[in-house]
Amino acid sequence: MQEAALAGAWFGFLQGVPFVITIPRMGPIQPNEQISAVLVNVVMIVMGMFVGAGMAAFTAYLAERRRAT
Repeated sequence: MQEAALAGAWFGFLQGVPFVITIPRMGPIQPNEQISAVLVNVVMIVMGMFVGAGMAAFTAYLAERRRAT
């Protein structure tokens, strides 16, 4: 399950990267919104990693449980 969680976290990170690349290209970011933009980018990547890891680990758990029965 640990391998599945790591793979899920990696894919969550990879899903967050296009978001980080796209945001600055959508238009200019105002100087007073720079911190918010960086915070949103970090939150998107971190949450994507946690959600991806959790979903992959849960799927691996279900597969192991099904295999054991």
